[in-house]
Amino acid sequence: MSVQVVNDQVINSIVDFIDYETTSQCTGFRHICEPIKAYAQNMTAHLSNEFNTPDKWKQTLAHHLYNLNVLSWCIRYDEPTTEESYSYSTPKICSTMQVFKSIQCLLYQCGECIQILKLIEDLQDYLCNHLLMKTMEYQKADWNQRN
Repeated sequence: MSVQVVNDQVINSIVDFIDYETTSQCTGFRHICEPIKAYAQNMTAHLSNEFNTPDKWKQTLAHHLYNLNVLSWCIRYDEPTTEESYSYSTPKICSTMQVFKSIQCLLYQCGECIQILKLIEDLQDYLCNHLLMKTMEYQKADWNQRN
């Protein structure tokens, strides 16, 4: 397996999706995104930074995901990456399908399986089920098929 450092937009779209889903009143992904946000808020609370703001958790999570990706690179190739440092910015609005694919990309590039990646994997699984259930093929399939 090869490893590459993902571009900023991949990570930003995931973090923005989690933020939207945990603050919007009409979403179906809140329960799966809340543990990820809580994890990031907990990490942020332990930082000794006097400039913590309510949205600081987004930067913390984004940088954590980026660092995991870079760590995967360093472990795979036994050398430092030549990538420039990561910069969080609010991305353009992405479709659920784009967020799903961004999660797949990030998980593929991060071989490490620690707590936050497990939570991101849970989100990926939930999104996959959600997207699959919206397809016409799924809608047309019999629930209790008999031969």
